[in-house]
This record gives sequence, C-alpha cells and structure tokens, in this order.
Amino acid sequence: MLVLAVVAAVHVAANATPRFRLPWLPLLAVYASHALLGGLATLRRIDRAGAIGAIAALCFFFAVAIPYYAIFGGRP
Repeated sequence: MLVLAVVAAVHVAANATPRFRLPWLPLLAVYASHALLGGLATLRRIDRAGAIGAIAALCFFFAVAIPYYAIFGGRP
C-alpha cells in the first residue's frame, strides 16, 4: 500500500504539468498479474486491513472511472 501511496503522490505532483503524466497501466498491470498468478493463495494471505484497502481502492477507481466514461465516453 505504501508503494501505491508514493506513486499517487508522484502522480499528483506530476499532474502540475500535463506532459509529465504517469502511465498507470504498466504499474497496475504488474500488481494485477501478481494477484492473478497467486490465485487463492493471495486471498488467504490478505488480512482484514488489506481487504479494506483493496475494496477502498476499487471503490475509488469505479467512482472516478464510471462517471468519466459516462460523460466523455471511450477514447477512439
């Protein structure tokens, strides 16, 4: 979680100038692939705080992504 907090801080600082945007997809793809390769072992290793953090991150993602897509649509 600390890694994501640092990345989020860098992202916020980088958005001060649009040409220095952080590519989120490669970073999140690494985390997602690790979780998928771990399978059920990943679910067994996660504790209550980790589960709450993961759910909060997903809720934040959907709260930002769904309204944006509903208003602006997908990119061509």
